[in-house]
Amino acid sequence: MTKGTITKWFVTEGDCIKKGEPLLEVLVDLISMVVEAENSGTVLKIEGEINKDYSVFDVIGYLGEEGETIPINIQKHSMISESKESIHSEEKNVNEVLTDDALKEKIEERKAQLENEKIRATPAARRLAKEQHILIEEVLGTGPKGRIQEEDILGILQKNPERIESPNNVIIGTALEEIIGDPKNIKRKYIKNGKKNHLVSGKTMTKRGLQPLEVKKNIDFVSFIEEYSEEQKNRKKEENNSEIRIKPKTIKQKTNKQNEVIKKQLIGKEKIIADRMIKSHLETAVMTLSTEIDMTEIKTLRKKISKKIEEESKFRCTYTDFLLMAVTRALKQYPIINSSLINNEIITYPYINIGLAVSMEQGLIIPVIRNTQDKNFVEMVKNRGTLLKAVKNNYILPEELKGSTFSISNLGMYGIREFSGIINQPNSAILCVGEVVSRMRLIHGEAQWRFVMNLSLSFDHRVSDGVMGAKFLKEIKGDMENPALLLF
Repeated sequence: MTKGTITKWFVTEGDCIKKGEPLLEVLVDLISMVVEAENSGTVLKIEGEINKDYSVFDVIGYLGEEGETIPINIQKHSMISESKESIHSEEKNVNEVLTDDALKEKIEERKAQLENEKIRATPAARRLAKEQHILIEEVLGTGPKGRIQEEDILGILQKNPERIESPNNVIIGTALEEIIGDPKNIKRKYIKNGKKNHLVSGKTMTKRGLQPLEVKKNIDFVSFIEEYSEEQKNRKKEENNSEIRIKPKTIKQKTNKQNEVIKKQLIGKEKIIADRMIKSHLETAVMTLSTEIDMTEIKTLRKKISKKIEEESKFRCTYTDFLLMAVTRALKQYPIINSSLINNEIITYPYINIGLAVSMEQGLIIPVIRNTQDKNFVEMVKNRGTLLKAVKNNYILPEELKGSTFSISNLGMYGIREFSGIINQPNSAILCVGEVVSRMRLIHGEAQWRFVMNLSLSFDHRVSDGVMGAKFLKEIKGDMENPALLLF
């Protein structure tokens, strides 16, 4: 990590926080991370702005003792060389290939952390829950890692408005002399006398009925009825006659919401994705090839082995698992597709890390299945299922989004038959998967209904040519139409 974008502050200046409580949320490589307080203290000043990028060791705020003076000139970290070395070593560790056992250990650590994790809630949410007498344990958090936010408490109050407690409750039966300076709390009653209504003053409603009111001298009370003398009334009439005030009419302009232009600035994940897409589009010479694959045999085989695979891997096998195996075998056969062009050098990797494009509410991310060349079918199903579960439950690790050598994007579930994708740099190719549909095909001179799927390979023509791309697709097609080969 060298840079991060502040997306949210959980505290404000003057808040007292304890060690381990959340301070802010930072966006790093499309992953939202919560920064917790390393020490207890008071938030003296916040300098970091939301939706702004900051480098490592930039000052974004001050945490200290209450009343402590903030230094005017803060020098940067004295050991700059050491910080650079730590950053480079961190990047090196992230780019290292995780073995299968290491990946399993990280997944188990992540699961254990979630199970043993205490209730995570922002200070504002805890304060509001305490004021409204809501048990924080019963609130379902929607923030990162299930963190309870102030919006979650407000959502409960909106659904149950009767739970909202007013800060200025009016106690029925309280004598007026006990109510200090709040005319809204006065119990008023009108009686009809002829054509005029008179306010009963000097009395208030209590549990025992109407009681005489003893007005204290120092009571902070504003009269409801202004009493004027005859001289004051005559003077007021003269003022009204001599001065006529005309109030201008306010003209409300009706606006048609359908014609309003909505503007939205790209920030956070959207900006990162947009910058990467335009960079890839401008820097690569993309060529796209397409082919059709007969999925009938895979569909039949999947029904036969689905139950056994699920017992061994704890996940249901999908068409994606067969495709991952076929792509891995094809990349072994044609390693030039498993390459990157960096600084005018073509780098061919000895390992295969396949990224799967996944759409989330916050944007598109590409989690990576590492070392697919060493996995059998059951292991592939398990790794794919575990990774996508982590994405769904929002506890994916930042290192699991890096290091891909090839990418796959699937829009078949949305009814898309065929499309070409933008290459996920530094990869040199991406495979685009369409919908599995039933079509009439001629098999050995006989018309039959078959299940077919379109594949499109978009690749950088600077790295490989059209012939190599065609051979790569042909290899995938051969394995997918003979799926029994992929199980061994």
